[in-house]
Amino acid sequence: MLINVNSFPTIDYLSLDIEPSFNTLEVLKRLPLNDVRFSVITFEHDFYSSGENVMLESRQILGGYGYKKIASNVISNGRDFEDWYVDPDLISSSIYNPFISEKIKAQNIFIN
Repeated sequence: MLINVNSFPTIDYLSLDIEPSFNTLEVLKRLPLNDVRFSVITFEHDFYSSGENVMLESRQILGGYGYKKIASNVISNGRDFEDWYVDPDLISSSIYNPFISEKIKAQNIFIN
């Protein structure tokens, strides 16, 4: 295990992006999510090329661990490719609520 859960029970950010996307899902399944919490997670599901299976299973897993999806099907270059999550126990809803979105271009999420 690369993560020492005793030293780092909370990690600020995790980006999961491995090609092809089913490998990203396999890594997600191997993470010690019972023992380590991530404040923010971005998960690249590549819906545009992989279909819905990786996307749906990753959402089920992360939701099952209590993560809140704040941006679903983030778009880059015209393609739905990624979901963004927060741990609502670590990040206040007043911080993430303004960013809740679906099918939005990545560069537009932070524009008020």
